[in-house]
Amino acid sequence: MFKIPIDNEKNLIKQSKSQAGQDLFVVAMLQGKKNGTFLEIGGGDPVCNNNTWLLERFFNFTGDTIEIGHFLRFYKAVRADSWPTVTSFEDLPNWIQQELKDRGYNPVPLDLVGLWADDRPNTNFHLCDALNFDYDNLNSHYDYLQIDIDPPMANLSMLEKLIPTHEFSVITFEHDLWRMTDEVRFVQKQSREFLGSHNYTLLVDDVTIQPGRGIGINDSPIFFEDWYVNKKFINQDVIDAYKFIAPNVIKYYPDILCNLGPQD
Repeated sequence: MFKIPIDNEKNLIKQSKSQAGQDLFVVAMLQGKKNGTFLEIGGGDPVCNNNTWLLERFFNFTGDTIEIGHFLRFYKAVRADSWPTVTSFEDLPNWIQQELKDRGYNPVPLDLVGLWADDRPNTNFHLCDALNFDYDNLNSHYDYLQIDIDPPMANLSMLEKLIPTHEFSVITFEHDLWRMTDEVRFVQKQSREFLGSHNYTLLVDDVTIQPGRGIGINDSPIFFEDWYVNKKFINQDVIDAYKFIAPNVIKYYPDILCNLGPQD
């Protein structure tokens, strides 16, 4: 099980909703801390593939989630050059509406505000563009920061916006290296240099999505994210137990967090 045991850890692993065990990583880093806080940039669904549901449900975390809306995130990734001039699906040119549909987007509107209100009562949900949100009115420190928006350069912009004015104990940052473009290589390199210059420790590099939980290129590993900690808030024994820096090595969350590997 976990390299440093956590109460009720078997049930927690079964209950995890994250795409790659990010929620369990936060639990491990904070050693089961209760009543913590999170800032979730790109929350998506309040439960499915969500990195903070478990924290709220089992550890009484509260926090702020910034989400631009499913179709807007999709559109931003597909046609970033036209962002942010649209605010609804109907505002898009007909040919782009068709392009989104062809790529699998369902234009039936979702009441994200209502979904989050029903499923996540301890979360302040903000339906807006994360890059244009005023973070000055939020907490100056959060136990967990998730950054997962599109395109990858937007994630780097979020770091540059937040890190100088806020502190975080744990960070999961998506760079989408699996796409193998010049942009994602730049984002990976710059984000590491930037966070390192602000005293964050890269604890796990190039985390890999589990098989069946994402889409890679030609069945290659999906290296998509880096995980960081702030030594000011995370004990050194925890850092020593979980540090896993090995470029181009497949790392599913059981390899990172558990003693017995994926079969655990």
